[in-house]
Amino acid sequence: MSVKRRIIEVVEIQGIVKEKFFHEIGVTSANFRGKALDSSLSSDVLAKILTVMPGVNIVWLLTGNGEKFLQNNAVADADLLNKSNKTEKLYQDLLEVKDHENRILREMISVYQSAPTRQESGKVKKKDGSTGK
Repeated sequence: MSVKRRIIEVVEIQGIVKEKFFHEIGVTSANFRGKALDSSLSSDVLAKILTVMPGVNIVWLLTGNGEKFLQNNAVADADLLNKSNKTEKLYQDLLEVKDHENRILREMISVYQSAPTRQESGKVKKKDGSTGK
């Protein structure tokens, strides 16, 4: 049995919607039909599969040997790793937003600093509220 056939088996056992699964791992369903079903997958796709299904035993997935699913401790570790990866992604997104905000603020400060002051434009506010030179 090929790796892709084992993946389909696990997807069906877990009741995962195939089209959604294929989208999550970045492939089309055509990669899992016909002659393509017996072709190999890239390591990037395999990594995405393990992220989507952290409880799957990678040894079984690649070789067909051993149990299909990891024991509870291994699943918990894989879940924790998956959450850690998501947290890292959120942190990176937040940093990008903050960098963008900082650029905007620097631009605003630059515009403000280059604008003439009231004194430079010849208008000085008097104590009574009127302006004059």
